[in-house]
Amino acid sequence: MMYMLASAISMGFIRGSMGVAVLAVVDPTRRDDTYIKIHNWDGKIQGSVLSSFFFGYALMVLPSELFLRRFGGKLQTTVILLINGALCVAMPTIINKGGWVAACNAMLFMGMAHACFHTVNRSLFEQWMPPNERKIFSCLIYG
Repeated sequence: MMYMLASAISMGFIRGSMGVAVLAVVDPTRRDDTYIKIHNWDGKIQGSVLSSFFFGYALMVLPSELFLRRFGGKLQTTVILLINGALCVAMPTIINKGGWVAACNAMLFMGMAHACFHTVNRSLFEQWMPPNERKIFSCLIYG
């Protein structure tokens, strides 16, 4: 349970920092106070980069169930955290070297990994909770 809680908190920070990272590299008011290159992306490009996460998420919702049946939940959670963490840390470099297309691809892969995370959490939750307490705690956790 502690592993699941720690991984959920980590994924929350990773998901929250993705949008901040994209918005930080396009903010023209920060030209003098940062070492990160500021890009001239209009609203359409910013929207494409941020929405590519959700395209990846929608793409992997069904296949994530198949991955869960084949591999264990704890191993899959670890791999998901490693993929998302590495892409999140490398996001400024990915944006500077590859531009907005590379950022879209990175966000697509992050969304694909994130879709698997919710499936794994639900499965681990159902395995660890006693059957008579699942309804109560699922309302608290998902609500």
